[in-house]
Amino acid sequence: AYGQESLAENLRRSITEAREHQLRRHYSMDDIVVEPKHAEFGGSDFARAPALIKRGYDEAVKGLANGTFTKLLHYQLSPEAWAAYQFELQARRLRLNRHPVPLFVQAISTRVQVAPARRSALKGPWIPVVETSGVAEQELASRLDGFVGKNLADPEVGESLTSEINRICGEGRYESIAYEMTTDKEGRQGLLLRAKEKTYAPPFINFGSDIDTAESNVVHFSLKARTTFVEANGGGAEGRLSFSLGSRNAAEFEYYKPLAHRSMFIAPRIFYSRGNENLFGFGVQTATYRTEEYGVGLDVGSPLSRQSEVRLGVELGRLNNELSVGAPDSGVRSGTYSALRLKYGYDDQDGDLVPSRGLRIDTTSRLFASAPGAQKHFFESSIRISQFSKLSRDQSLFTILEGGTTFGVEAPPLLRFTLGGPFRLGAYGLDEFQGDNYLFASVGLLRRVSRLPDVVGGKVFAAGWYEVGGVGAARRAYRIRNSASFGLLVETILGPVFIGGSIGENAHRSIYLTLGGSF
Repeated sequence: AYGQESLAENLRRSITEAREHQLRRHYSMDDIVVEPKHAEFGGSDFARAPALIKRGYDEAVKGLANGTFTKLLHYQLSPEAWAAYQFELQARRLRLNRHPVPLFVQAISTRVQVAPARRSALKGPWIPVVETSGVAEQELASRLDGFVGKNLADPEVGESLTSEINRICGEGRYESIAYEMTTDKEGRQGLLLRAKEKTYAPPFINFGSDIDTAESNVVHFSLKARTTFVEANGGGAEGRLSFSLGSRNAAEFEYYKPLAHRSMFIAPRIFYSRGNENLFGFGVQTATYRTEEYGVGLDVGSPLSRQSEVRLGVELGRLNNELSVGAPDSGVRSGTYSALRLKYGYDDQDGDLVPSRGLRIDTTSRLFASAPGAQKHFFESSIRISQFSKLSRDQSLFTILEGGTTFGVEAPPLLRFTLGGPFRLGAYGLDEFQGDNYLFASVGLLRRVSRLPDVVGGKVFAAGWYEVGGVGAARRAYRIRNSASFGLLVETILGPVFIGGSIGENAHRSIYLTLGGSF
C-alpha cells in the first residue's frame, strides 16, 4: 500500500509518525498528561483559539474532579506554612505599595540564551534566560524618569505609565515590558522595568505588492519591501530602507534620530524613482512620459503624541522627463528643483490593512523655490481626512475628504493634482483628471461577509461607496464628476485585494482588480 502512495502522502505520513513518536517520548517522562480531544481543529484554525482553549480548560476541570492531579499534593504547603507565606507577602506589599512612589527607575532586559554555532544544543530542564543591564537598558529607564516622585497608585499616573510603556513596545525593539516596585541596597524603593527582547528582530522586514488593472491595456505591478534597522544601544535611532520593483522602480533610505529626550527628531533621507506618467487633455490621453526623480532631503520634526507628528524640511532633487508616446507638452521639462516641505500626520485608526474605526489626517505643503517648467516659485498644499465608524460588529461606515490647491499659480504638468482610478473616481481612467486644484469626497459602507484562513489572510468585506470630485486649472471653475463603486475587499498577507467595478456618468464604467491599494 505504501508503494502506491504519492510522494506528498508519504511525506505527510512520515511527518505524522515522527511527531507521534516525539509525543509518546515526552508522555513517558511526564507525571500528568491532560489531552483534550481536538481532532476537528486544524493547524490553521487560529480564529478558533477560544474554543480550543475552552476544550483544554474543561478537560483540566474533569481531571481535577477524577483525581488526575493527586500527584501534585506532594508539593502542597501545610496550612501553617501557607499562612506564614501569606503574612510575609502581605508585609512586603505594605512596605512597597503603601506609598508606591519610585525614587529611581531601573531597567533590565531578558532574552533566551541561544546555543553558540556548531555546538551541541543547550541541555537541562529549564530554558536558560540571560539578564542584561547596559546602555540600551539605561536609555529605557531614562525614558520613564518622569515618573520619579509620582504616586503610581493614582489612576491617572498609572494610566500614563501604561500608555508610555505601550508606546515603547510599539517601536518594535521589545516584545513586552513588565514593571514592579523594588528596593535598592539603601532601602529606597524604585520602579523596576523587565523588558523582554524580541528573538526574531531587529532588523524588521515587511513585504508587499501593488497590482492595478484599471487601465484596459496596461497592468501595473510592483513588488515592495521595507527594512527597518534599530540602533543597538537603544537610543531610538532607526534606518528605514524602502524599495519597489516593477511598473515603478524606487528606493528611499531615511535615518531617523530622536533628539532632546525624544521631544524632537532629525531625519535625513535620499531617494530615487523611475516610472511612467500619463498626460490627459479633456479626458483623452495625450502623452506618456518616462520620468526619473532623485534627490536628498532633511526633515526636523516633533512627535506631538503617539498618534501624530509634524515635520519641516528641505528637499533638493532633479527631474528627468523623456517623452515615450504621444505629443510633447511644452510645459514638461527636465531640471533641478528645490522646495521647503511641511507635513502633519495624525492616525488613530485600527488595523493596518482595512480599518474599522478611527480618524486619520494627512496634510502636506510645499513651497517650490524652483522646478522644471515652472514660470516662478509656487506654493501647493493638500489635505486628506478619513474617518471610519463602527456601526456593528460586522459593519463600518467611512467618509473621506480631500482637497488641494496651488493658490492660483499654474504648476508644471507633471506636478499637478490628479483624480481618476480605483478609490478616486473609479469609473474613470487612472489619473484622467489633472489640474492645479481639486476636491474629492467619498462615503461608503463595509460589511464583513467571511474570513480567510489566518495563514493566508483575514476578513472579507462586501464594499460599496459613492465618490464625487473635480479638478480645475488655476483660476478656473471645477467640473464635478461622480462614481459609484462596489465589490469585494479581502485582507491577505500580501495586502488588501479589491475586485469589483465602478459606474459613472455618461456611460463611464470599469471593472478592475487591485492589490495593495485601499481607502
